[in-house]
Amino acid sequence: MNSNSTPDRRAPGDRLDSWKKIASYLKRDVSTVQRWERREAMPVHRHLHDKRGSVFAFRSELDAWWESRRTRLASEETAGSEVGTPGGARSRRARVAGLAGAAIALAGISALAWLAVRGDYFWHSPLANARFTRLPDLGVEQAAAISRDGKLIAVLADRDGPIDMWLAEVDRGNYRNLTHGALHELTVVNPSVRALSFSADTSLLSVWTRRADGSQAGDVNVLAVPVAGGELRTYLPETGEFDWSRDGTQLVYHTTAPGDPLFVRDGASRGAGTDRRRGPVGSDH
Repeated sequence: MNSNSTPDRRAPGDRLDSWKKIASYLKRDVSTVQRWERREAMPVHRHLHDKRGSVFAFRSELDAWWESRRTRLASEETAGSEVGTPGGARSRRARVAGLAGAAIALAGISALAWLAVRGDYFWHSPLANARFTRLPDLGVEQAAAISRDGKLIAVLADRDGPIDMWLAEVDRGNYRNLTHGALHELTVVNPSVRALSFSADTSLLSVWTRRADGSQAGDVNVLAVPVAGGELRTYLPETGEFDWSRDGTQLVYHTTAPGDPLFVRDGASRGAGTDRRRGPVGSDH
């Protein structure tokens, strides 16, 4: 079970033991319920010592979660599925034209790829001269990240009991516990997102978190701790996913607000900067 859960005494019939059963219970497809778990704090549990992706949920928790969100989620789904009759034919023609253009582009890309393969372009292995280092055993390890300069490595692991953020220099393997049990009441294991990440300047190590009950809009947050040591604090509140630009000058993230609005932040990695809203995910605004 995920994040320090205690044995549950609910009736066996209350438990749903797979994404397929959870989706069937909520009358949605699997991708939709996985998105809700990632962005809407839907209460889903994981087995820490089982294979990746082994999940379960309780009908009673899902019912309580749905009651708190049903109006907004239902209205969003309705808005997303509406296709107006006026202009519908034009929309279909535009889609057909778009598919035809995509097919032509795909054919061109395939031809270029074929020529590149025949010209030995892809035959050089990027791992041909790689050096592999065996890392110390930290118990059950759930996620890992490496700094941009390749000098630091971070792991989510339970060597001291609860899941903590561990940091080490790659060449030394001298792991330090940065959180000392501060994550024990939070869910930090989520294979659907990049749970652990260094800031662009490597000064902070961030982690995706979710409160265990998943009943409030602000349950999903990104927390961060200084790599030099210090207090774990909120880094990006109510944020589902984020990433830095290649040059480290911009941060893009989306929140769990209705429509999953996307923001771009210009500024320092410690949180200062200007946020610019780019519109809901999938929009062109």
